[in-house]
Amino acid sequence: MWQKIKYFFGFESKIEAEGFRVSPHNAKTKSIRIHCATSYDDSALIAKHIKAGEPIILDVSQIEEGQANRLIDFVCGSTFAINGHIQKLNESFYVFSPESLPIYPLSQAQHESISQP
Repeated sequence: MWQKIKYFFGFESKIEAEGFRVSPHNAKTKSIRIHCATSYDDSALIAKHIKAGEPIILDVSQIEEGQANRLIDFVCGSTFAINGHIQKLNESFYVFSPESLPIYPLSQAQHESISQP
């Protein structure tokens, strides 16, 4: 999982991410915030970082499902409002990035050709 995240933000040269790629040459940031949410109250802080142009990897595995859904809805709305980008990695991990760091899905054929040694 961390290999995928490192590749996503351009810290890994070998492509090992599944299902998406980014265009890191457009990014102005070189830092990634990883936030393990503990409650819905974290939503304003997360939105503040996204608004400041910082990409966020959000882990909602430690909070109750209802609160996690509310948190994700709020952060998705905040990201959408600034023309940012959203990518669900799995049931508990999401990536939110500013407009300057787009996320592009890979086709299955592209993914297979990259994964070949």
